[in-house]
Amino acid sequence: MFCVVVCKKNHRTSLRFRIREQESLSVFGKNIRCFAINRPHHLSIKKMYHLIGNSPVFISSFISQKERTLLEANGFCILSTDDLLVQQWAIRFAVEILQNFPLSQQILGFIDPEFCYSSLACFALCHLKQVHLLTNRTDHAALFADKMMAEYGAPISFSSNENILSDCPLVFSPSGSLPQADLPVFLPHPPKKETHHKIILHSPQAIFPESLSMLPDDLPVNDLLSLLYSRENCHCIADIPLGSILLQNQPSSLTPCQATELLKNSYVL
Repeated sequence: MFCVVVCKKNHRTSLRFRIREQESLSVFGKNIRCFAINRPHHLSIKKMYHLIGNSPVFISSFISQKERTLLEANGFCILSTDDLLVQQWAIRFAVEILQNFPLSQQILGFIDPEFCYSSLACFALCHLKQVHLLTNRTDHAALFADKMMAEYGAPISFSSNENILSDCPLVFSPSGSLPQADLPVFLPHPPKKETHHKIILHSPQAIFPESLSMLPDDLPVNDLLSLLYSRENCHCIADIPLGSILLQNQPSSLTPCQATELLKNSYVL
């Protein structure tokens, strides 16, 4: 199990460095050891190692990259997050949006150039009428299609030609790859650069339990939950109720129903 290091933002540089263990954080049934330091820089490697030892550690967002690099150089295992959890939230949100469409239109486009996200495609296929997969690895996709048909009786269409996405009300891209055509797209994160796509939905937000509001401000909730999900097999986190999603270049967020209406108004049969 990893531990966390928190730090108050307001600090006095002249204070002698201190670290002490606080009461453990209880998050989704997991008890996480918590250590508090009194300043975010000029850290004492010796004092920190005396308490933390070799435990993997998730550290305060107030601690700079320079200090993180120094800790890593001295043997600390500083944890960083991955996209596994937000991808799970994103595919759930995409499925929920399309489930509000008539059955015949519940077709999710799925962009996976190297065929790395078969579990997400499987989830979509088990909840929607059709999934149209755009991939360069059609050999892997063919094996996956046979497996889905054998285990679930669910057909999946796949191709390396982008035309396979043309009749999809929504295209999901877990890696952030965008289609060349101007199709509505769903991404786990905002696109990295400006695009010509009129509708890009991204960054699904979960509805957190009230207990999480008690977490320290310098431990981003999404990041902490991501670590629990990917490192501690706390898979129930993927099932947290979903609340809203962002629309590219718009200040306000959308609920699943609002996102559905947006897509229905743009969808051409």
